[in-house]
Amino acid sequence: MKIIDISMTLHNKMIVYPGNKAFKQKPIKAKKDATSFSSELHMGSHTGTHIDAPKHVRKRGQGVDKVALDYCVGPCQVIDATEVPFGKGVCASCLSKKKITEKIVLLKTKNSTRKSKTFNKKFVYLTEDGAAYLQKKGVKTVGIDYLSIQKFHQGYCAAHCELLNKNCIIFEGLDLLNTKSGKYTFVGLPLKIKKGDGAPARVILIKNE
Repeated sequence: MKIIDISMTLHNKMIVYPGNKAFKQKPIKAKKDATSFSSELHMGSHTGTHIDAPKHVRKRGQGVDKVALDYCVGPCQVIDATEVPFGKGVCASCLSKKKITEKIVLLKTKNSTRKSKTFNKKFVYLTEDGAAYLQKKGVKTVGIDYLSIQKFHQGYCAAHCELLNKNCIIFEGLDLLNTKSGKYTFVGLPLKIKKGDGAPARVILIKNE
């Protein structure tokens, strides 16, 4: 059995989506004779590798704490979409050429090949019709390898709403650089935040060899 960690490491210099709170870890000053240590953590709910719950796009939508765990654990398929250039979207036409067999789908794009210390506004995203196509194929959880699943400043709620309004859960900020296309067991457990619109998650893939 091989376990692949596809989570971003949280640190003070990490990139965040523009407008989101920067991640900060600050040690709490300990007494001179202290035998334990702790830190303050400051972050937004959509920091690093994270889940988007329906409440992200609907005020009365389902929160992270109510998302059924079978959306977060189960058979998974990594789809190679690295042919899509930066600034463009993974569309229905692109996906129709792939054989989709699992209900949890992760999109590996060129985003995984570019490691930058600054936010890339021309990241590869999922188009609205691409999201609708995945819905029609029975997909219930979609992941992508950047901090947002839809085009930067698209101007309206496109892929987010197409998925979340139909109770399809989203994982963003995945690191798929060292992951090949194929089938795995997906485990992505977000923090159980009451009525949370999103939450950081530790996400792994398990490959039985």
